[in-house]
Amino acid sequence: MTVNEAMARLERDYRLRGRKSMAQARSHWKPVLDFFGKCEINTISSDGLQEYALHRQSLGKSNATINRELAGLRRAFSLVKLQWPGFEQLPETGLRQGTYTREEVERLAEALPEHVRPVLWFGYYTGRRKSEIMALTWEDVDWKNGWITIRTTTTKTGQPDRIPLTEGLTSILSTLKSGTSSSLFVYKGKPYGSFTRTWKTALKKTGLEDKLFHDLRRTAVTDMEDAGIPRGTAMAITGHKTFSVYQ
Repeated sequence: MTVNEAMARLERDYRLRGRKSMAQARSHWKPVLDFFGKCEINTISSDGLQEYALHRQSLGKSNATINRELAGLRRAFSLVKLQWPGFEQLPETGLRQGTYTREEVERLAEALPEHVRPVLWFGYYTGRRKSEIMALTWEDVDWKNGWITIRTTTTKTGQPDRIPLTEGLTSILSTLKSGTSSSLFVYKGKPYGSFTRTWKTALKKTGLEDKLFHDLRRTAVTDMEDAGIPRGTAMAITGHKTFSVYQ
């Protein structure tokens, strides 16, 4: 069995078990498949994994990124009942601390196309994951009771969440046009799922190349802490289920 075949089996297993963020998983798997894809999985050794890690480091990839990339391959080994060659995780420098200032968000919004700006602001106000935001539909908006529901099929934890329809979110929704699509965020009348290239172009234009969309999640937490919002409320809004991860 080749690595390509083993990873295809892993993807089927992920779908069967309802794992979220498949797009992100595929992104992590791509360099592994490019490097090992045609190899028989039972021929991969710790030396081969070390060679892969050195190759990725030479391209400027962090140890954390390399660990995430190899995590899928490690799961594939387990799925096809093979023993992992013994290559240990690389040491990581620590948790990412990136956040945005309000001024940076405003600057980035100006550089983004009009249809992506509401996604940026939604992430800024709520700290929700990009995959959860992009999956929202008009059916998830409860105008009467003032809630937006994050469905179980999109949350990482598999549990539904409700976030309050604040003034900021109401303002965002008022700029959106439903058209013929049920999705909140559409481009030319159709829902879209990826804007990676557009995002990177805007970051470069504004001098924020080191920023990630996920930094909006840390930003929302930081802003809510600074505003004195109770942590239980903040965790309910962002979707954090454990205090340790919230910290």
